[in-house]
Amino acid sequence: MLSMTTTAQQWAPIGATWHYPWTINSGPPNPPISGYHLYESLLDTFINGQATRKVDSPFATNDGPFYTHDVEGLIFIYVPSSDSFDTLFNFNAVPGDRWSFVPLPFPLACSDESWVEVVDTGRTVVDGLSLRWLAVDNHNILEDFEYVVPDTIIERLGPKNSFLLPHEHCNTAVSPGLIGGLLCYEDADINYMRPGITDCTLGMGITNRSSPIVLELFPNPGIDGFDLILPIRAQGMTTVYDARGATVLGPLSGISATHVDATTWPTGLYTVRFTPVIGPASAVTWMKW
Repeated sequence: MLSMTTTAQQWAPIGATWHYPWTINSGPPNPPISGYHLYESLLDTFINGQATRKVDSPFATNDGPFYTHDVEGLIFIYVPSSDSFDTLFNFNAVPGDRWSFVPLPFPLACSDESWVEVVDTGRTVVDGLSLRWLAVDNHNILEDFEYVVPDTIIERLGPKNSFLLPHEHCNTAVSPGLIGGLLCYEDADINYMRPGITDCTLGMGITNRSSPIVLELFPNPGIDGFDLILPIRAQGMTTVYDARGATVLGPLSGISATHVDATTWPTGLYTVRFTPVIGPASAVTWMKW
């Protein structure tokens, strides 16, 4: 008897798209700013003689474009800092196999060690295609404390419960705001939508994603403070809140660049919020060691 399913192994075919929910947590009492994040496999190109696919977002991000290719179920991604390809996913893995987080967009910033470990494997059928899946635990170790976040990675789709690029959850350099689990994936053969939703953009326009002013903090994490970088001629007020929502600094008149002294602040997470004269507020998280 002939099977009604076919096997698919190609990763990031040209035209493939991934949608993710996106949120910036504004300081209280203002509600978070929400939208969606989109990535698309755009074209074939070569890096160091290797045929690869360019995956990028039409929105301003810190983490693209990506250059990726697959070899019989082993997915690689280009790492500019080492000028080499590293393992992104391994669909040939068996329980117990592991690989390190790819150091993108910057080297690991929040933990002493981070890796993906496979705990189970199997197959699922999506639109008639038989696709392999990996049940994994994402491990983050920080000062001898281990954070473990489970996820499922599916061929073509990537991770279901996190961003396309596995990364440290505290690394705010990945993208302004917080990117959630996969909403939708689409290519010429597959049209996947997360159960329970009816709209890949959650009814949110592209302008919601592109309109907030991007804040840059360096270093992040830091020990005694950070430099806040705003776009030239940005006008507005900057306020910093601790994890309880209490104001620890500001509001201050926004300027293009300023140093914030956090020597006396307790270790933990802080929200830096910029409210422009015109337009929506922006916020980013800073971690003090």
